[in-house]
Amino acid sequence: MVVVAACVIVVVLAVRAVGNGSQSMACATDLRTVKSAVEAYRAEHGFYPGDEAALVPGFLRRESSLYNYVLTDGTAAYVPVAPCTE
Repeated sequence: MVVVAACVIVVVLAVRAVGNGSQSMACATDLRTVKSAVEAYRAEHGFYPGDEAALVPGFLRRESSLYNYVLTDGTAAYVPVAPCTE
C-alpha cells in the first residue's frame, strides 16, 4: 500500500510538471505571435498599432488572452496576464 501511494505521488508531481511546462510554452508562443503581428503591422503601415484590436483580423485572428499589447510614447510593450505572470 505504501509503494502504491508513493507511485501515485510521483505520477501526480510528474503530470503537474508537464502541465507547467505546457503553460510556459503556450505563453512563449503567444508572446512571439503578438510581437510578430505588431512588427508586421509596423512594417506595412510605418508605425505601431495604437492597440491590439487594430491587429485583428489582418494580423491576428483574435486578441491575445495571455498578453496585453500597450503602446506608450511610441514604444511597444507586452504585459503578461495570468497564467503567464506566474
